Parts: sequence; structure tokens; C-alpha cells
Amino acid sequence: MNVFRIAVPVALAVATQLAHSQAVLEEVVVTAQKREEGLQDVPIAVQAFTSESLDRLTAQDIGDLDAFTPNVEIPRSSNQPSYKIRGIGTSDFGVGADPAVGVYLDGVYIGRSGGSKVAFNDIARIEILNGPQGTLFGRNAAAGAIQYVTNKPIDETEGWVQATLGNYNRVQVEGVYNLPLTDQLYWRTGVLANTRDGYVTNIVTGDDHQYQKNWAITSALRWLPSDNLDILWRVEYDKIDQDSKAVTSALYGPRDNAGADFRETATNRRLDETRELFGTSLHLTYELSAATFTSITSYRTYESENPENQDGWIDPTFEFDDNNIEDNEQWSQEFRFAGEWGQKLQWTVGANYHEETAKQTSAISLDPSAADRLIIEREVGVPYDTFPPGTGYDLAFSVFPHLPRIYTSGAEALAVADRYRENINVQGDYTSWAVFADFTYDVTEKLSLTAGVRYTEDEKDFSRFVPVNDFGVHFAFTPTLFDDAGNYLPVGGTIPGSYDQSESWNETTPRFVVDYALTEDVLLYASWALGYKAGGFNSADDSNVSPAFDPAEVENLEFGIKSTWLDNTLRVNATYFDFDYENLQDLTFIPASCLPESDFDSNQFETSDVEGQGVELAVNWVPVNGLELWGNLGTLDAKYTDRVRRREVDGVCDPVDETGNKLTGSPEISYALGATYTYAMNAGSEVSAAISWGWQEGETDRLSCKYIEDLGTGTSAYYELDTVDGDLTISQDSAVAPRGDDLPFDSCPDLKDKEQLNLRLAYLSPNGNWEVAGWMTNATDWGPDTEAGGSGAAIASPITDGAPSYDRREPPRMYGMEFKYMF
Repeated sequence: MNVFRIAVPVALAVATQLAHSQAVLEEVVVTAQKREEGLQDVPIAVQAFTSESLDRLTAQDIGDLDAFTPNVEIPRSSNQPSYKIRGIGTSDFGVGADPAVGVYLDGVYIGRSGGSKVAFNDIARIEILNGPQGTLFGRNAAAGAIQYVTNKPIDETEGWVQATLGNYNRVQVEGVYNLPLTDQLYWRTGVLANTRDGYVTNIVTGDDHQYQKNWAITSALRWLPSDNLDILWRVEYDKIDQDSKAVTSALYGPRDNAGADFRETATNRRLDETRELFGTSLHLTYELSAATFTSITSYRTYESENPENQDGWIDPTFEFDDNNIEDNEQWSQEFRFAGEWGQKLQWTVGANYHEETAKQTSAISLDPSAADRLIIEREVGVPYDTFPPGTGYDLAFSVFPHLPRIYTSGAEALAVADRYRENINVQGDYTSWAVFADFTYDVTEKLSLTAGVRYTEDEKDFSRFVPVNDFGVHFAFTPTLFDDAGNYLPVGGTIPGSYDQSESWNETTPRFVVDYALTEDVLLYASWALGYKAGGFNSADDSNVSPAFDPAEVENLEFGIKSTWLDNTLRVNATYFDFDYENLQDLTFIPASCLPESDFDSNQFETSDVEGQGVELAVNWVPVNGLELWGNLGTLDAKYTDRVRRREVDGVCDPVDETGNKLTGSPEISYALGATYTYAMNAGSEVSAAISWGWQEGETDRLSCKYIEDLGTGTSAYYELDTVDGDLTISQDSAVAPRGDDLPFDSCPDLKDKEQLNLRLAYLSPNGNWEVAGWMTNATDWGPDTEAGGSGAAIASPITDGAPSYDRREPPRMYGMEFKYMF
């Protein structure tokens, strides 16, 4: 005891003396409460990345932050990312449902994930706000919010250009130029162009897959006509034109590439995904005598196409693609007043209006022989070669005699048709408006109370139309047909038209915060907040059996600390959170036996209730001059408190109560560690080295419960597993009967732990006007675990497993050089 009494004060005294001769931590400014504040003064769990920290992480877009933000999941998909914070996200990218994480660009809400990913060019910082932000940010920020903050034009001539060369023939050129046009008018623009070859080889065609090609330009004009008026006009254009994800068959592909870590594929199709995005916004800030008035007017639009080959094999009788096509347009207006009343009260009040038109086509496309085979093997239950080609279509023609078609026989369809296609065309016309107010009152110099509230109304009109295809046959989507009286009649109707739905919701979302400055450098806080995610409609299947689903609501309680120690050389921030989430919206496959009103299987939105608790910790430390160490940690224990999954057992609907199960896709622990060391040389130049390591525990969920048995003949059997009466067994959804009695495991296995190691070494010239750097991402060449699935399994039958496929979304080891000139 006496030793500790002496040692601890001595150690602190020595550390304090060392800190006096060291550099201090950089102050980070955030806008998490709609006003500029220091990170350490905000009673919210915020992860902030400055432009310098983005460089150290070698981050090119928001997806590259996934490994270094615990309790946050940001996929690398270009066109359809699905964000999660604390395990909560949206499982469907259809426009009938809204995201659970709000994404904002300079205060402008981006309503669709398809338009939310932009290149990191001239970014000032990225802010990730964990937990519901229902008061200040509003609807669809039920899980949290992500903010892009770009650099504004300034009154100095400055800029930079940079060239990046890397493996897989990567070439990226980018730059920024800032120019004062007059004493009051400034212009700033940034450009980026990037190309890279793919890292998956097609052994059939010799092509490489997973290549990149994108370019972007942003431009801003800022006018300061007086000391109290600031007007900023911003324009952006972003274009992606590259191939879609590479897949390889889980059954027939190159056998030495088994698993999602494959580097080869064997397929006769290569599909291109594209996105063209345009956005503009007008920001006006006016300093009144008693408040600051802010107006943000914005317009955004994008068109995207995201086709995917699902079979990953060359046999045309398995050839199956799907496609997601979007045409989105939105505009919004926000008015906000913020100010102080006396020395104790800070306040913000405002109103927001958002309008969106979202058009989407979800399509499937098969080789004609694949559809013919599917009908014979699934409906008749015999091998495809039992009957002459075209027999499947002939059978289907007799089942759907009321549908028009252009082919008179199955043989003609096989001989003439290019592809078998089915489409769902949907359109959502949405409006939302809200008013909000937020007040912070300093009770004493140390104690502050915050109360805020937001009222939101959502109105949604949704229409769905499935046209009859050329074959007059449908097995994926139900045609939208009506009888003469206008009654929706999918079987027997003859008049095509759209199925229309309308719904409206409203919600009040308050927040309350108590924060106490224990010392000048230690802030304690507790908060309670309510988040809201609008209800919606099913974009993927028959709306007749898919009523509008209810809004989601999350209640979140947090306790946190923001602290700075050792003369601003050590920063420790920690948060404990506890949330209850009602009506978590999840797109789920429902068998026809569980849908009395339908004869077809369907994808439906099911809602569940979830509760979760966890801890988030972030530490930054400068132990000696030039060295900064950092680390962060996230834990999550989330379980369903009310969930029923509808499944089929022996042809009968058998609902299973999954209450108490772990929330699907919610890793229990994740962390990241890093260090940056900068050495100042005598001539004034600098050498800096950065290392960043991220780790995430492998997830356990039913979706990963799959088994592929190699039959030793260049093919495999594919099984999906499920738990029935407490025992793991072959799922009724599996295509074929098991080849053996014993399964390779007794419970669903965890996916492989995820890791990411990035390295960067840079040299800065003596006068600071040029820099050269070498970098490496995924230095350990980590690849995801073997996991099969995807829509390729949709063409399975009792005769064959179809062609479930592996895909790879995580890139392999990448390395290269950067050359940057600053002026």
C-alpha cells in the first residue's frame, strides 16, 4: 500500500514534466449539435476523422473507415452500401424502406444509400455520431448519423495536386485549387480521377474482374458581401463506371478457389455497374444581433445500375443475373436560428422540408434454358434431360393461359429469346417536414442541462407494377393485373396497371442531456434520446400481401465521459449505452405456406424488437514528442426481445420464436489500434510513419449457417442448415437431400474474424511544398471466410443445388506510392 502511495504520484509527476516538452493533441471541431464545438465539449458519442487522419488511414471513401470505427459497419459496395451503427441498419436497399443511419453532406440529408458514397476529395473531416439523433437530425437517424464536412473557399490562393500509382495498375490523379476572385468572392474546386485493374481473373475469357473506374468534381463559390452575411454555393458531380462484384460458383467453380477469398472465376458474363450523381446546394448564414440565421437549400439526383451475376459459372442452364436500377431525385430546405440568451442559455430552433421521388427497377435475367430447366426440375421434379428442351415452357404456358405472350411454344422460346426476364418497377413519392428546438442551460459553471424536441410528419405514396414478360410466365414476381372492375387479381386478371399504396406517420422525438464539468478537462454526461425511422413499403414482392410496415422507434440511454489529461497529451473518451429498439424492419423470405392470402413464396418486411447494451472507448496519447498512439474499442450485446421467424417444415408453416437470440449481424467486440511517428530532420524536412490495425469478431447468425460437401467429382452439394426442436438439421430450403447422416458441426459456426492492417511512410520536403509517400492496405492479405449463398441458390431444385456462389467484396493486399505538390 505504501509503495503505491509513493509510486503513483511520482509517476504522474514525471509524466507531467515530460508532457511540458511534448506536442499536444490536436483540437478537433465538430458540428454534432448543429454548431461548431470542440469534440471534448460535446455530450455525444462522436468519432471524428480529420483530413490528416484520413491520409494516415489511407482512406479513399467512407467504406475504408469500416475497420477503424468500432460498433460501426460501412460496406465497400459502391452503389448500395448498407450502414450499421451499434448493430442497427436496414437489410434492404429497396426504395420502399428508408435507411436507419442518416448520411449528411455539409448539412444536406442524403435520403438513399445509393447516393451517399462519394470520393474523399477536399474533405475537411468525417463525423460519425453513434446512437439516435432524432432531435437535431431527425427521421432515419435512428441508429446514428454520418456527416461529410468539406472545405470552404477561403481568401488565399492555395491548392495541391497528387498522383497515386499502385499495384493492379492503379492510377489516381486528384487536386484542389482555391482562388480569391475579389476581396469578397472566393472560388474552390477539386477533381479526382481513378482507375485500377481487377484482382479476380476469369479463367474462361481471360478478363479481370473487380476493376475500378470513377471520377468526381466538386466546386464551390463563396460570397461575403458584408461582415455578417456568408453565402456559399456548392456543386458536385460524381461518376462510377466499373464492373460489378465478381462471383464464382460454390459448386462448379475453380476448386482451388473454394471460399469467398477466391482470386479466379469461371463465367461467361461480365456486367458493369454505373452511377451518375449530381448535387447542388446553397448555404446562407446571416449574423443577426440576437441570433445566427442559417438556410440550406439543396437538390440532388442520381441514376445507377447495379447488375450482378449470381451463378458464377459457364453452364447456361444455371445462368442467372439480377439487377437494381435507380433513378432518384430529391430536394430539401432547412431554416435554422441559433443564438445565446444572456450568459447561460444556448438555443437552436428550426424547420426542415424534404421531398423525394425514387424510381427503382428490380430485375432478374436468366438464360432461356435456365428458366426452362428450373420449371422442369422444381415443378415436375425430374431431371431436365428427361423431356425435350422447351417442355418446361410448354407446361408453364398451360398454367398461365390468361397471360399474353409472344411465343407459341417452348421450343420457339428457346430458339428465339435472348433472355428470360422479370421486372418489378416501383416508385415512391415522399414528403417529410419537421420543426425542432434544442436548448442548453448552464445551471452553474459546471452543470448544464439540455432539452430538445422534434416533431416530424412523413407522407408516402408508393406504386408497384410488374409487367407481363414476353414469355407470359412468372415464377419470381407476381404480375400486377386487375379485372374489369378494377380489383387487383394477380391470378386471372387481364388488365395491367400499378398497385398503389399511401400512408402517413408522425412522431415526436425528444432528447435530454445532463453534463457536468468535473474539472476543466473532464466532462461527465448522461443522456436520454428517442430516435425515429419512417415506415415504408415492400419493394421486392407482391404488395397485395405486403401491407405498409410501421415506423421504428429507438429509446437510448447513455452515460459518458470526455477527458483530457497530462497537459492535453492524453485524451480518454468512453460511453456506455443501453437501447430498446421497437419495430426493427428486416426483409425476410416467407414461404407460401405461411401466407394464407397468397399461393407464392414472398419476401416480406418483418418487424422485431431488440435491446442492446455496450461500451465505446477512444484513447489518444502523445507519450513523447512526435509520437501519437491511438486506440478505440466497441462492445455490443444485442438480443431480440420479440421476434418470430416464419419458416416451413414438411410443407407446413412452422413459426419459430427467436426471442432471446442474438441480433443478426451484430459483432460483440471490435477494436482498432494505431500509431503515428513524425521525425523532424535538421534541414526542416519530416519523415512520418503510420500503422493502423482494425479487428472485428466474426459474427454468428443463421445466414452463415451453410455447408458445402465436396463430392470429389469437381462438384459439390450445398446445404442450408436450421435448428428444429433444438437440433441442427438440413433446412427445408436446401435443394437436395443430405449425402450423409453426420453434419460437420453441432451449431452454426462463426464467420471468420475480420482484420485490416494499413501502413504508410511519408517524406515531407524542407519547405513543406511537396510530399512523397508509400502505402499498403490489407497488409496481411486477409480474406473473408468461406460463405456461400446469394441469389444463385434461387435456381436450386430437388434435382440440383443450382449455382449458389461465393462473392468477394474485400480487396486483397494493395500497395503504391503517392506524389503530392502543395502551393
